[in-house]
Amino acid sequence: MIPNTEECFNLMDKYRVPVGVRKHCQMVNKVAMFLAKKLRAVGVDIDVNLVNAASLLHDVFRMVNFYTFEGADREDKEVWQPLKEQYGHLGHEEIAYELLKNHYLKVAEIISRHGPKAVTQGTFKTWEDKVVLYADRRIMHTKLVTLEERYEDIELRHIDYYEQTGLDPKLERKRVQRIERNIFSNLKIKPGDLKEEIHKQNE
Repeated sequence: MIPNTEECFNLMDKYRVPVGVRKHCQMVNKVAMFLAKKLRAVGVDIDVNLVNAASLLHDVFRMVNFYTFEGADREDKEVWQPLKEQYGHLGHEEIAYELLKNHYLKVAEIISRHGPKAVTQGTFKTWEDKVVLYADRRIMHTKLVTLEERYEDIELRHIDYYEQTGLDPKLERKRVQRIERNIFSNLKIKPGDLKEEIHKQNE
C-alpha cells in the first residue's frame, strides 16, 4: 500500500511535523518527482507513486532526534516526547521504518535507506532509493544546492554525529556522487541544470 499526497500530509499532521521540516520535505519531493518522471519517460523502471510518498515522508520523524523540544507547543511535546522516550536511540529514518512498516512497508524501506548509515554502507538498492536520497542531498533546508555545497554544510553542522557514529562523510559523499552520475547518465540534462529545468516545468 502506498499513501497518496493527502494521506502523507495527514500523517504530518498526526505527528505534528514542524513547518521547517515540512517545507524541506516538500522541496525534496519536488526534486525527486521531477527526476522520477524524467527517468520514467526514458524507460527506467521506477514507481513514481512510491517516490512521491517516500520523499514527502522521509523526515516525518526528524523532530524525535531534536536535542531539545524547547520552544515547542504543549501539543507538540505531547506527541513527540513519548516517541523520543521509545525511539530516541534510533535515527529518524529507522524510526520511520518502525512506525510505518505495518501499513506502508515499501515506503518505510525506502525511507530507511536514505540516511547516512545506509548510504555509507551502500544498502540502497532501487531507483526509488537513489532518487529519494539524492533529492534529499540536493536540498539544504529549503534551497536547491549542489552536492558540494550540501556536504560542506553537512560536515560543518553535523560533525558531532559523524564522530559519534564513526561514519565517514567523505565516503558518503562519494557514494552520492556515484548515484548522481547514475541518474544523469540516463537524462539529457546535467546536475547543474536541475534548478532551471524544474523552474521551466513549473512556469
